[in-house]
Amino acid sequence: MREYLYIPLGGNRLSAARTYLNLWLVFLISGFWHGASWNFVAWGAYHGLFLSLDKWRRDRGWSAGPAWLAIPLNFILVTIGWVFFRADSLAHATHYLRMMFARTLLEGQAWVNAWTLNLDARAHAVFCIALILCFRPERKIAALGSPIGRFLCFLASLLLFILSAASLANSNFNPFIYFRF
Repeated sequence: MREYLYIPLGGNRLSAARTYLNLWLVFLISGFWHGASWNFVAWGAYHGLFLSLDKWRRDRGWSAGPAWLAIPLNFILVTIGWVFFRADSLAHATHYLRMMFARTLLEGQAWVNAWTLNLDARAHAVFCIALILCFRPERKIAALGSPIGRFLCFLASLLLFILSAASLANSNFNPFIYFRF
């Protein structure tokens, strides 16, 4: 993408506005490249937008904010983008996003977030381990920089990998994400 699109479009050798447009166009075209469906185009446009906004922010010398806020925000934004990539259609993606964030009244029960439903203890354990591993600003926590801290992170990552692999092995439906290509 860089060699055949970004650089021929002018890369970052032109104006700043053109650089932001070039970044966005490369991701938009990358969406077309991934598949003949509007959800892939939306995925490319979405990621291109945030890549361009991040470049714009850095060009002004603005900080991304404190790690405790920037890391989870980045995770949420990327997760939203991947919904478009994985969904079968734009309608499916918007429905999925609504279910992720909207509050739903289910059969006379209290208002609940749809994503909390049907999670067993193993899923909650995997989720908690992933939160600890992914959202820790390690530069700020000296103990995690020590050999013991790194070893504990390795063990937690290994446990997460084993639990995830076991979950996939026990599942009866796991389509390969590129099955449509």
